[in-house]
Amino acid sequence: MKDDKWRLLSKYENIIIRDFRNKIKENPNPELLRDLYLYIKEIAPLFYGKDGMDCAYQILKDIIIESELAYDGQYIVDTLPDFKDYNELFMDKLVHHMRLFLLKKCWVRKCDYERALREIDFVNYCVESSDKIKYMCNQLGIECKSLVIHPGFEKEANLYYGCGHHAFNIITFCGEHYLVDCTYRQFFELGDNIIERIGVVGLSGCKPGAFMLMDEDRKHLAEELIKKGYVKLDEKVLKDYLDGFAISFRNGLYYDETGDYSFTTPYTFDEYIDFLNGKDSQVKREGKLVLGYHEKPVTRISME
Repeated sequence: MKDDKWRLLSKYENIIIRDFRNKIKENPNPELLRDLYLYIKEIAPLFYGKDGMDCAYQILKDIIIESELAYDGQYIVDTLPDFKDYNELFMDKLVHHMRLFLLKKCWVRKCDYERALREIDFVNYCVESSDKIKYMCNQLGIECKSLVIHPGFEKEANLYYGCGHHAFNIITFCGEHYLVDCTYRQFFELGDNIIERIGVVGLSGCKPGAFMLMDEDRKHLAEELIKKGYVKLDEKVLKDYLDGFAISFRNGLYYDETGDYSFTTPYTFDEYIDFLNGKDSQVKREGKLVLGYHEKPVTRISME
């Protein structure tokens, strides 16, 4: 039986390497990655049993992850920040100094500012960035909150084994509220935002970028936040911003169970405030099984 399983693995490993990984390395276009996700979802049930996914499947998943690396540096939206035309407004200067700080942290080779900001993805720098912004504001006597979005809006759920959280700021200045996120571009890399990625066993689904571009208001918010590093905050802006994260936390089992492909949430501004304050969570509303890493094959292969 084990020999049969490894012969099956060898068969599909060769197909995936030949028909997908090698072609992706030569020409990393979105269609090839989309087809790879659909193919792996079709064959996943062959490696699933009463004890879960066979260890052989890990080899196939590693090939998928390797294939995604070919898309590094490709984004689904223009993510080059606006760094040339920052003016004397406080918020612009704050973000400008924050970007210089990130530049020094992330970039070791000498090059111009534009090229560096184009190439840095800002992954794993959100907490440091948020803390730095709060520190700068505190030094100036400006009200600033540093907030963390935990997967499923519940830290204890540990949906991504301690990873997957994101930090941002809310600043109050001259009677106005601003949402500040200087590392937001990290959620728009092409390799993390093909919708068919949802439901691939062992992966985390799509990043918020894919869902932000599905709605005109969310898209406008995302583009402004990436460009300027901040947006003026109101109830709809906070909902749109957090909707992208909430939808990204859902795995393929959510769609298998609900059949809901609207890529929206019912959560209001007040409910999201409760989520951020730990009074309620997406996990409590939707259930841990349909959030976080996807752990068993889906019945709905396509997300359309």
